[in-house]
Amino acid sequence: MDSFTDCMDALRALSADASLDPASRFLAAARVIRHYLEQAGSNIRKRQSMLSKLNSEIVAMEEVDDFWSTVRDIIAQLRNP
Repeated sequence: MDSFTDCMDALRALSADASLDPASRFLAAARVIRHYLEQAGSNIRKRQSMLSKLNSEIVAMEEVDDFWSTVRDIIAQLRNP
């Protein structure tokens, strides 16, 4: 399994985890995404490409709830640090 799949699987698990309060889920999602981006190192182009791929995957989902909208906000913030 590749790191993109691992990242999306972790985000899907957080999305489905009703035991966490929303703030904790969003903080955990940010950590998951940052961990995924570590493989880009200091390569800004690779980082941007990885963030675009995540965003595209979320946009392609049929149903996007508040969790996924916030994940897209996190991605947007990470694109413009």
